[in-house]
Amino acid sequence: MEAKHEILLRQYESHVDLYKFYVNTGVKLVAFVLALSGALVSFYLTNDPFPYAKYALVLPAVLCVLLGGVYLYGARLMGVLREDMFLIRDALGFETAPEFQVGVVLLRVFSLALLITAIGLVVLIFVDPAAVAVAEEVGGRAVVTG
Repeated sequence: MEAKHEILLRQYESHVDLYKFYVNTGVKLVAFVLALSGALVSFYLTNDPFPYAKYALVLPAVLCVLLGGVYLYGARLMGVLREDMFLIRDALGFETAPEFQVGVVLLRVFSLALLITAIGLVVLIFVDPAAVAVAEEVGGRAVVTG
């Protein structure tokens, strides 16, 4: 019985460490991708005469979509980790366990932010910012470039 208790306690600690790793890595990845996106948008907007500058936005757009998808998938799987944690808590006789629902909300918020960023990047790829500025001045519509 003592061996089973020790194994469950180690698994409990492992789940807590895994959760902390997920949150820490998630924050760092979102910060990196958004910083990269901001840097490349800045490059694109300051180098507008350079004809292929808009293609620098493809990399962060793809990264945002992929990472947003991974985060949505991870948020879905976090429920399994949460259920397992509560089963271990009950087996050990603990009154409380860490709440993993916060991680689910965090992953969903990160995913939403990344997907909105990806949409903005795609719009920047296909819409000429100079044409939008001119259109706003004269009250017309933006010109879509191809």
